[in-house]
Amino acid sequence: MSLLSLNDVSVAYGPNTILKDLNLTVEKGELLSLLGPSGCGKTTTLRLIAGFLQAKTGQFLFNAKDYTRLPINKRHFGFVFQNYALFPHLTVFDNIAFGLRLRKMDKKTIEKKIKAILQVVNLTGFEKRFPAELSGGQRQRVAIARALVIEPDLLLFDEPLSNLDANLRVTMREEIRRIQQELGITAIYVSHDQEECFSISDKVAILNHGMIEQIDQPKKIYRYPKSEFVAQFIGFKNFITCSKRANDGNDVVFSTAHGQFRTTPNADVQSETSLKLAIRPDDIELCAPADAKTAGENFLTGQIQLSTFLGKAYQYKVLTPLGVFHVNCGSETEPLAVGTTIHLFFPMDKLVNVD
Repeated sequence: MSLLSLNDVSVAYGPNTILKDLNLTVEKGELLSLLGPSGCGKTTTLRLIAGFLQAKTGQFLFNAKDYTRLPINKRHFGFVFQNYALFPHLTVFDNIAFGLRLRKMDKKTIEKKIKAILQVVNLTGFEKRFPAELSGGQRQRVAIARALVIEPDLLLFDEPLSNLDANLRVTMREEIRRIQQELGITAIYVSHDQEECFSISDKVAILNHGMIEQIDQPKKIYRYPKSEFVAQFIGFKNFITCSKRANDGNDVVFSTAHGQFRTTPNADVQSETSLKLAIRPDDIELCAPADAKTAGENFLTGQIQLSTFLGKAYQYKVLTPLGVFHVNCGSETEPLAVGTTIHLFFPMDKLVNVD
């Protein structure tokens, strides 16, 4: 049985429904990320689990107990906020000790627990410092330590790294994953950053308008998005709308007015009716017009409209009879000139059928 389960949960702010019949399960020891654009319902889901919000309909079960109407002070959960929420007038020690003192623990136990948790978050020796004397990353570690020291049943993160610079975000997400795995704690992590979620999560749930579009392991979502929304959100910029489809052995062949596209389907996500294909800019190959292999399936001829330098690659905007495609090509070679006619090859194992 799952540790946490939301069953047909709906949440509304006045007449506005934010979550609609949402179903979600989290296993013990798992780190699940809620990913999606602003307004998709991910923070609302987290606040519902924490107890800050009440469900309009549905049920929330935790460890086989009904938490749907359980007050927030009865839920033994730790919460790490986006803005740290540290007390500026208290030292690191006293900030971390705050929850323990509320639980009436004795002084000796508090000191023992704080010493241990400071080692976990690599802040030993910072006990007497105040938040103003710490870097952003150190403040976030204090916030994590404060949430962990009470030994919560569940740890909740609400975009904890959004206030940090890019390099520090990478360091801190590695720390969060290390701490979560070291302690074996169950965690739910909210972010709008795909790379951040994919790098630390056991599973990712992608939300759109209060509903989960797809939930799976990061590598499966990255390779096989189920819907056009998920594909666009995780970096698929090219889509082909086809007129019909037919099975050919283990392959599926999609037809358009300007050629056919053969794909290798994935049984877990393959639609049986969708006529839309998606492919990443990195996965389309460029071929010179004189290349003999350009005859047959999975090819389009186009003309370069725009060339953009991205650092590790040039991105070309290519106009074809099926529309505009974005294609990335390594920056080690000279860029192709605007107006150049080029063939695009779509590898069959890189094309994904999406709803």
